[in-house]
Amino acid sequence: MPIPHQSAGAERGNESEGNQRVFSVFGFAMLDKSIQKFCCVGKLLYFCKKWKFDMKEESQNIVYKESWRDEYLNWVCGFAYAQGGTIYIGVYDRKKVVGVDNSKKMMEDIPNKIRDVLGIVVDVNLLSEQEKDYISIGVKESSMPLTYRGKYYYRSGSTLQELGGMALNDFLIHKMNVSWDATPQSSATIDDIDRSAIDFFLYHAIKANRLSEAVKNDSTEQILRRLHLVNGDGNLTIAALLLFGKDIEQWNATAS
Repeated sequence: MPIPHQSAGAERGNESEGNQRVFSVFGFAMLDKSIQKFCCVGKLLYFCKKWKFDMKEESQNIVYKESWRDEYLNWVCGFAYAQGGTIYIGVYDRKKVVGVDNSKKMMEDIPNKIRDVLGIVVDVNLLSEQEKDYISIGVKESSMPLTYRGKYYYRSGSTLQELGGMALNDFLIHKMNVSWDATPQSSATIDDIDRSAIDFFLYHAIKANRLSEAVKNDSTEQILRRLHLVNGDGNLTIAALLLFGKDIEQWNATAS
């Protein structure tokens, strides 16, 4: 039996009926497939956008700064001394993105500044929201003590605290099992040592028969190792920098 021919009007009628379905995923009905697809994509984009920019409140591991300043290196120290954390640059403290200028330049300047001043490497990432660039700085917990301008910082709760005196000594003993003067400084090098200060020390030590004449020919590093002012990893200690450093205040702001 031949199949009866269906008119174009009937075909459109059946298609129209087929389109009248409930799109239950988002809880609304659609009569046209093109509208249905458009609304579905729009709804997905809305939720993706909402998830993408859902920032957390400031906490022990998160802090927001509207712009970058070199003084924020103390926050890097604070996070490194605690359990690590993330600093967001270009974000108001109420989680509103205000953006940063020259983001590409900052992506180079910030990690270089942290490496050169503090001697550590951090994760710096460029992010964007509503066509505004902002930057995240991920700081990992450090087993090495860090100082910024001779001061020690620690992130506690939502505050940044400067450590000093017995609090600093107790903290270092608890964290590294060493006293304050024996703590190594990973960012310091032999170039930070004043050789003339060492020669002055050697002159008086040899004169008092505390050292032999032969040590005068030793290198600066050899002498520091003899005096136990360099740790096993080759890092100078605070004591080495305070005794023979070119710029004592750089390593201890209270020194004079």
